[in-house]
Amino acid sequence: MPSPRTFFPALLSIALAVAGSAQAKFSNGTHEDASIGFRVKVPDKWTPLPVDSSEKWVVGTYVAANERVGKTKEIPYRAHLRIMSFPGHKGGAEPAESPKGGDESKPQTNYKDWFVDGLKSSGLSYVADSEKTESLADGPVTKLEFVTPRTGEKDSVLKYLCWVYQRKADGTTVALEFSQLSDHFKSDVGDFEQSLKTFKFLTPTTVSIATPGTNEKPLWLSDRAAWQAMQKAARHKVREQLEAQQRQAIASSPPADWEVATAKRFVVLSHSNPKYNALVLDVAEATWDWLDKRFGDLSDDYVMAGTIRICRDKAEFDSYLKGVNEGDSFNTKSVEVVDFRDEDLGAAGGQLGLIGGLANNYFYGKDPHACAFVPTWLSTGLANYLSSGEVAGKRLVFKSANREKAIIREVTRDKAARTFFDLIHTAGDDMPRDRQLAERMAAQLGSLIRFLESKDAERIKPLAKFMSRYLVATVKAGEQWKTQNPDVEKEVKTGAEAEEQAKAEAKKNKEMRRFILDTVNKEVAGFAQKDWLVIEAAWKAWLSK
Repeated sequence: MPSPRTFFPALLSIALAVAGSAQAKFSNGTHEDASIGFRVKVPDKWTPLPVDSSEKWVVGTYVAANERVGKTKEIPYRAHLRIMSFPGHKGGAEPAESPKGGDESKPQTNYKDWFVDGLKSSGLSYVADSEKTESLADGPVTKLEFVTPRTGEKDSVLKYLCWVYQRKADGTTVALEFSQLSDHFKSDVGDFEQSLKTFKFLTPTTVSIATPGTNEKPLWLSDRAAWQAMQKAARHKVREQLEAQQRQAIASSPPADWEVATAKRFVVLSHSNPKYNALVLDVAEATWDWLDKRFGDLSDDYVMAGTIRICRDKAEFDSYLKGVNEGDSFNTKSVEVVDFRDEDLGAAGGQLGLIGGLANNYFYGKDPHACAFVPTWLSTGLANYLSSGEVAGKRLVFKSANREKAIIREVTRDKAARTFFDLIHTAGDDMPRDRQLAERMAAQLGSLIRFLESKDAERIKPLAKFMSRYLVATVKAGEQWKTQNPDVEKEVKTGAEAEEQAKAEAKKNKEMRRFILDTVNKEVAGFAQKDWLVIEAAWKAWLSK
């Protein structure tokens, strides 16, 4: 494992880089960056998106006006353009390897390393279609093509076309990466290449955008044992400093037309209005208090309250998430929760966009394993429960949704309600696939969380702090699994190899989920028969209310 000796400078480099390129401008269809020194014509009618603050090298992101749908599976996608810049090196030489050693600390100093490392961190593989280098007036350009599966979709793939331009004067490289569903790539590649041919280097106003050669992962991810071995005060200080620097970087250079608002814990980057910003901040503070009261003992780590990005509407929300985080409202790299203004859906703005994202933010900060290994019954139940959150005064309250109530009445009437034991022993892979049955299962799991939060459950001694204890045991079981089943990376060169590796990984993950569920239930829910009788009777009575 990497040594912790270079941890502090590496960690600070993440915060110092989040501002990106403050001098980039988009005007008359042209992206121009005076700081790095280049300009390029963006395809017609494409629009800019905010740059994900966690991306150290990304300096521009654009999305196509029209959404395409995959032919194999009806998956919608808008073609994306990402613009990246990597600093040059004296004489064109690569920087020395970080003294930390290991793959995790390999410097990301070029597009290909950045692309492959990003896929690995998402659990994806790729196939290289082609790679060739040509000479231009300003320097060489390397043309790359990749194909990679989308997250959770083995049958539908994205195809990437990237041209990497290198400036002779200082070795700086700028990469322009287009992505589109492979089903539609041929019809759009002409527009991509037309844009790529307009690229031109300019005289830069600064030398480089960041210092190369630093480790991208903070210690709690790169060396879990070393992080946990640090004193609590030292760990808290590291995260508090990083949180403060991230806030400063975000507040100092917000995207055009976006405003910054702050509260006790959070900073909001908003494309909405002050009234809605205040509403979101009230929900966020109340949610954090609720989480801290129930799950504060999950670990003694300080949880960084990240940025809340409020998109203008659902369309902007969807486009931004597809560009940076495959649709997840919480981004672990930037510690960013994404919401959108939709007052018809309540203060949570898109239900799970805010409250659910904040919960993921909190659990991830307490322990990344709590997010990675949580059993499906608990994650689904919490998602349903949290989606009904509302602020009353300064408190977060949860009112059962009418649809959930109706479903519970149906399953009770049909004598199809599942027992407490059955619900917590059902693995994610065994959850119902039929739409109606799945909806019934989700409603019961949401109601199960309501039950665990009720006075009825409080009176049952074995259920004291049940969810908190369950998550603590989940982290321990996940660590046990990883120790017994270490990850083994294997490079794939063909589509068949990628498919075979995906199948093996899916099988391994299914075994992991079953192991964690059984291990945790044995430790936390291994109640005596008399206790189970009391629990099941209380659960049945709760459903009948």
